[in-house]
Amino acid sequence: MAKPVFHAFIDESGDPHFSNGSSDTFLICATLVREGNISEIEEKLKDLLEKYNLPELKSKKINDIRKRYEILNQVASWNVSIVTIHVKKDDFDKTAQWFRYHPTFYKYIERLLVSEVVRIYGNVDLTFDTFGDSKYRESFVKYIESVVAKKSQVDLFAPEIQMRSPKSEILVQLSDLMGGSIRKYYNDELKDVKNILDPIWKSSLVVGEPDWMKMKVSDVSNVGQQIDDEILNVALESVNQFLEENKRNEERAVACETLDYLKGTLLYEDPNKYCYRDEIKDWLNYRGYSDYSAEKVSREVISLLREEGVMLVSSSEGIKIPCSMNDVKDHYMFILGQTIPSLKRLKKMHQIVSARFSSDAIGFIDAETSRILSDLNEYR
Repeated sequence: MAKPVFHAFIDESGDPHFSNGSSDTFLICATLVREGNISEIEEKLKDLLEKYNLPELKSKKINDIRKRYEILNQVASWNVSIVTIHVKKDDFDKTAQWFRYHPTFYKYIERLLVSEVVRIYGNVDLTFDTFGDSKYRESFVKYIESVVAKKSQVDLFAPEIQMRSPKSEILVQLSDLMGGSIRKYYNDELKDVKNILDPIWKSSLVVGEPDWMKMKVSDVSNVGQQIDDEILNVALESVNQFLEENKRNEERAVACETLDYLKGTLLYEDPNKYCYRDEIKDWLNYRGYSDYSAEKVSREVISLLREEGVMLVSSSEGIKIPCSMNDVKDHYMFILGQTIPSLKRLKKMHQIVSARFSSDAIGFIDAETSRILSDLNEYR
């Protein structure tokens, strides 16, 4: 199993929430350090703390611009790299339904960052600043593991993913300083930051008016198929009808939460993305429905939604709201691939039972089942 060459230390600057009083922007920064250079960079950071008489290397604790520039110039000469994602909140519709799920939005931005890091650096161990309660942190780590596995498309390594407080991890403090300084640059508070950090600032994504916040009706970038307006509209109509009819029904709350999650993935993330049952289970657990397993999601929630006329399609990759006829076709082939072998086995069993036993002996078979079994005799 290949050991990752790089380690990414990830921290945020600003408030990821969109509530009143939160920051106008927020930024997530990953500082990349080669495995063999971690001890060296840690010693350099300790020297900086001692030189500038700082308890921690946190952006908020450095009010002297001259001192900040001196520190940034020193870090820019080290063997480290930086990848950032900057979110401009003013470009978002803060009344949209998606934004009542702040943790999901935060997960999505973290996913963008991790995907960019893995794209550039390959196998990478990841350390995040600690946030949320223990249950949320556990689900977050599982989510990031699935992102890394899918992005890498290989099973040759198992990245170490952990959450550490800045007080216990000095390299997370470095990401705090870098992220805070870069956010000040984006806010026009420190104009020289870009020039100073240019040698180590390897990638910068700016999220504002993103395509994934809008329903697409034509080609979608980075995906391999087109959106079919007719299928998409019919599917969304079935989803919205269920949500409207059941939003105040406590007995259908879990189903509504699941549909909200699938709808959010369709409209705001990737219309062609399938959601794993474990992913839906983790979301339900986070929302307070802790007794749901992946199997229970399929047996009780997805089955209920389909019985109520909601258009959901399945494949070996998971579940989604269809956005094209290809989605529907794949669903048909997936279900038939599971059903036909079972029907063949049932047919052979029924031939033996019906030939050797009287009709009274198999009286447990009702009229509807008898018709189905009769039709099986015509199926080869």
